[in-house]
Amino acid sequence: MASLSKQRKSLRFATLMLAIAAFAVWLVLLIIKYLTTGVSLGSLFSDITANILGIIPPIIIFNFVYEYVSKQYVADDISEQLMETLTGNPAMIGTFRPEVRLNFIKAGIRSLVGDEKADMVDGVLEPYVGENAHNMRTHFMYDIDIDACMSQDDIGTSLLHRDDYFIVRESLSYTRVLAQGEDDLTKVNIGFFVESDHLSEELLGKTFLFRESLKILPKDLQKLINLNDDEKLAFVNSCFQMQLLVKSVEYHMVSCSITAIGIEMTMESPEPMRLHEYPVLLGFRMPQQRRRSDFLVSVTEPTFAPEIIFRYKPHVTSVSTYTFMNEDAQLLHLAGAIKGRVTINPAGWVYPVKGVVFIVEDVAAPAKSG
Repeated sequence: MASLSKQRKSLRFATLMLAIAAFAVWLVLLIIKYLTTGVSLGSLFSDITANILGIIPPIIIFNFVYEYVSKQYVADDISEQLMETLTGNPAMIGTFRPEVRLNFIKAGIRSLVGDEKADMVDGVLEPYVGENAHNMRTHFMYDIDIDACMSQDDIGTSLLHRDDYFIVRESLSYTRVLAQGEDDLTKVNIGFFVESDHLSEELLGKTFLFRESLKILPKDLQKLINLNDDEKLAFVNSCFQMQLLVKSVEYHMVSCSITAIGIEMTMESPEPMRLHEYPVLLGFRMPQQRRRSDFLVSVTEPTFAPEIIFRYKPHVTSVSTYTFMNEDAQLLHLAGAIKGRVTINPAGWVYPVKGVVFIVEDVAAPAKSG
């Protein structure tokens, strides 16, 4: 805006100086002519009249040309002042209709990147605006701790044998902010899936508050399927020890189902919960097959600076880590993979779908058939 104002002032000043100089030259020439030629005042007046009539057409033409040229400067100046006013006062933009605001943003993007890239950038922007916009998460921390079972009591049940399983302790906390509306969190579902295909499918859905991979021997899964409902609930409570708090309200387990797909749990709040923004704290332990297990930490919503910690005992387990996050997360992983602990903490926002996979193998697992 400053440059346009300077250009306008410079143009006006130059025009004014040119007019003053032309008038001064004309006046000097008239005086010289009157003094040197001795013409009468009547003749001098006639000359002045003729000169004025002669310069009126050029002045009129110049005025039209000046208006045409300066109009573009004025339009640009006003547009830039308007843009500066809007960007400096987001509340004013908020009074526009949603489609007007979106067009305003897209027009700004198009002016920055050009027509060729604008459609691509619009496609990236689309999931974060409008009716189906992504929700977002902050204060995200996910801690996974792999521990070998030192006794059968560590498993929490006699249905699974300690030689076949690790105990995994997980803690997840974050604050979720919805793009619009509220979530009904009075009842929530938590799922543990045997097959990776089911896990991947549910990661993109909204049925479950939390989903995890469950590696269990087929013969043991069948034993769990054969339990009655009360026995299944008792198994889940003793083996998983699930704890869930949403906005400091503690949930309790009301039901569970165990099928060939895996284990699905339903937890309920003691009071109605409809929230637009809420902190979540989830903690549990679970059995996981020794021979080979994988853990997928997937970022399915825009998440700010997530911190992911994976702990293990190097003399018992071997861990391979595969990240598909921001570049700085890759570098941090390589620098932070100290013995027995991997920490991944990318700076800034991480967008869907990104994450990390941990593959865990028993260092000296005996070959067992399922």
